[in-house]
Amino acid sequence: MLMKLLTTLIPVLLLASSINAQANTYCDSRRSAHEVETCYRQSLTALKRAVDKGLNKIMSSPNYSEATKQNVLQEQQAWEQRVQASCQNYACVEYQFQGRLLQLGRLKEDPAPTEVDAEACLDAWIDAYRQEEGDEVAIIHDQITEWQQWCSEGRLP
Repeated sequence: MLMKLLTTLIPVLLLASSINAQANTYCDSRRSAHEVETCYRQSLTALKRAVDKGLNKIMSSPNYSEATKQNVLQEQQAWEQRVQASCQNYACVEYQFQGRLLQLGRLKEDPAPTEVDAEACLDAWIDAYRQEEGDEVAIIHDQITEWQQWCSEGRLP
């Protein structure tokens, strides 16, 4: 999708009349418009590869939960839409790529599940249930079995 974005933006970016006025970057210092374009294409291609590599690292890592991975994908889609809607030149796209790369690099791994004392965990579920339903309500065996399963998964009330 991002390559599609770049392909779509290139004609628009070529028409931008003031690339040099938009950013003071290495590519803008090139001698001709063709050299500026080539420089930015190379830079954007490298940055896209780096962002893709960062995303792939997160998505294939067992250190991130599925919820975290889905959140990262949603953020990525929103980021792509913002770039597409707001960037009118190469410098803007380059800046956005650099920012996204930093965001992905700063993403913290999910904490490792901690060992939960099975008995203390079950007691916590029972206490929570009693607070919600009252002290007089009977707890059936199936409910205890379910809570024990949850405790083995590290889930607490």
